[in-house]
Amino acid sequence: MAADALAGLIAELPEGTVVTDPAITEGYRQDRALDPSAGKPVAVVRPRRTEEVQTVLRWATANHIPVVTRGMGTGLSGGATAVDGGIVLSTEKMRDIVVDPVTRTAVCQPGLLNAEVKKTVAAHGLWYPPDPSSFEICSIGGNVATNSGGPHTLKYGVTVNHVLGLEFVLPDGRVIQTGGPVEDSPGYDLTGDYFGLVQQRRESPQDDMISRLIAAEVPGEDGTLRRLDDIEITSFSTLLGGAGAETVTKLIGSAAVLFARNPDQWEKLKEDRSKVPAAVEELLRYEGPVQYNVRYTLKEAHVIGGTIPPGKPVFVMNAAANRDPDAFTDADTFNIDRDLTEAQHLGLGYGIHSCLGAALARMESRIALEKLLDFMPRYEVQWDDCKRVTMQNVAGWLNVPVKVLR
Repeated sequence: MAADALAGLIAELPEGTVVTDPAITEGYRQDRALDPSAGKPVAVVRPRRTEEVQTVLRWATANHIPVVTRGMGTGLSGGATAVDGGIVLSTEKMRDIVVDPVTRTAVCQPGLLNAEVKKTVAAHGLWYPPDPSSFEICSIGGNVATNSGGPHTLKYGVTVNHVLGLEFVLPDGRVIQTGGPVEDSPGYDLTGDYFGLVQQRRESPQDDMISRLIAAEVPGEDGTLRRLDDIEITSFSTLLGGAGAETVTKLIGSAAVLFARNPDQWEKLKEDRSKVPAAVEELLRYEGPVQYNVRYTLKEAHVIGGTIPPGKPVFVMNAAANRDPDAFTDADTFNIDRDLTEAQHLGLGYGIHSCLGAALARMESRIALEKLLDFMPRYEVQWDDCKRVTMQNVAGWLNVPVKVLR
C-alpha cells in the first residue's frame, strides 16, 4: 500500500482513529480461533461514528484495500482474522446506547458489550435474553454477526429473534437500514426468502424480475455503471413484494365493500370488463389503501394556507386531495366511468413521489378484479362481520366475509 494513500485516510479521520504501531496491530491479527494463517494488517481503524465507517470503506474501496471487521475478537469462527496488506476495522469504540422503556427497545452501536447491554436495559426494568458464554467480554455487534446463542436462547430465541433492525455500511460507503422499530408480523421470512432466491438466480438465471435485476446496470455515484449487489436486490424485492401485496389486498377488500354498496357499478363491470382498469383507478381515488404521506420540505413552499419553511415535516393527506370537489366532478360519488383526464388522483402518489410498486399494484388489482368477476358475479357482504384494519399506514378492511349467490 502506498504510504500517501494511508496518510490520506489518517488525515480524513479524527486523531488517533488510525493505528499503525505494529506492537498494537499485532493484537488484532486473530480472534479466539487463533487462525495460524492470519495476515498482518497495515493499520487498525477504530471509528466512533457511522460517518467515520463510511469514510473508511469509501477509502478502502477506492484504493482496493481489503477490510476485516472486528468486534472484541472473542469469536471462535475466525471471522475476524486479518489479511496481509489489509486493515482491521474495529468497532470497539462505537459504544452508544439509547433505551426506550415504553417500547422496550434499545438502539446501540456494535462495540457495546453484551453484558453492558444487559446492565443498561436492566436499569429500566428490562431484560436482554441472549447470553453466549462470552457475554461478559463479547460485543453486541459480534453477537449479531454470528447470531450468538446461549442457554437462555433455548426458551427465548437466539440473537436474530431479538433484533428489530440494522444499520450497516456498504463497501462504497452507502448506509443501508433494514427492519424498523417494531417487530415483524408473524409469517414468512420474506427477506430471507428473497436473499436465497437471489443466490439461486445468480447460479441459474431465469426470465423473471430478480434475474433481470441481477443483470441490470445502474449509474454509481461517480457516473460509471455498476451492478446491483445482493442486499440491494433483496431490499428492492422485499419492498416491492411487501408493499404491492399490502396495498392490493386492502384495495380488493375495499372493492368488495364499495361494489356491494354501489351495485350499479358492479353491473357495469360485469357487462363490460374493459372497464376493469378504470375501476381500479376509481378504487384508488375513492378509497385507496394509502391515505397520507409524510414528507419534508427541501425549500420554502407556498400553498393556499400560507408558507411552509424549508426543512419542516409536512403531513400530506392524499385522501382529501382525491375527494377535492375542485378537481373531480361529484368527488364523493363512486363512479367507474369517471373521466380519467379530468384530474390526476394520488392513490399511488405522483411524479417523483409515485409508489415504487405502482405498476405491479395496478396489474395485480386488475387480475384480482377479473377473478372476482369470475368467482362471484353475484354476492352479498356479511356486514356484521366486516372489520377494518387498525394499521397506521394502510387503510382498508381486515375482514370482508361474503356470501356468493348462485
